[in-house]
Amino acid sequence: MKKLVCMALVLVMALTMSSAAFAAGKLSVTDESMTVCESYSGYTAYVYAVLENTGDKPVEFNAGLLELLDAEGDSIDAEDYLYCYPGIIEPGQKAYLSQSINVDDAESADYIDDYTLDVSGKSAKENTNVMLDCTAEYGMKPYSYTSSNEYPTVTMTVTNSTEETVREIYVSYALFDKDGKIIYADSYSPSYVGIPAGASIEISRTVDSTLFEKWTADGVEPASVEVIAYSRQGY
Repeated sequence: MKKLVCMALVLVMALTMSSAAFAAGKLSVTDESMTVCESYSGYTAYVYAVLENTGDKPVEFNAGLLELLDAEGDSIDAEDYLYCYPGIIEPGQKAYLSQSINVDDAESADYIDDYTLDVSGKSAKENTNVMLDCTAEYGMKPYSYTSSNEYPTVTMTVTNSTEETVREIYVSYALFDKDGKIIYADSYSPSYVGIPAGASIEISRTVDSTLFEKWTADGVEPASVEVIAYSRQGY
């Protein structure tokens, strides 16, 4: 009888520990890419990634490490000052990360052969972000109403569907190729802007011209765009 009671207690403890272990956020890299472009000094590696919370609790981006490698697998350079937006990610939600590293002594793009990207998250006690409705499109547009020159542009319309004015607005957006692979990401926060309840604003952001020239040379064309819009409350 004592043996049965003991086994039952062990089973209950195991189930409890399993349940507790599952009840946590988990930050995972679900898509990533690197593009190497010639720069004013050497070559620059642009790395973009889609991060996703594959757990069942909110998770906060904690740290990351991007390391560039040569053809022998040896380290060229590394950067641990990384950010993703949004910084707090709900279960099933995505965030986008972008980082570039310039290698002054690189004589060709092939010198930067590969890279590694590691990210970590920590439990988020509270998520003060308020998600906002947003649509986006990508295309060639003039830089301003007085300019006739067109540039690759992401145009986003952010709508406040809440009942109060929201401020500290952020957009995090990404471009994907025809195969659905990320090729670009960036984030932006318009300064001193508030959106009244029920109102909308339009945000236009040009894409890095160096990358656009590289895409054109390689026959790469953005096929879709995704955007995450939110207001950081309490700041």
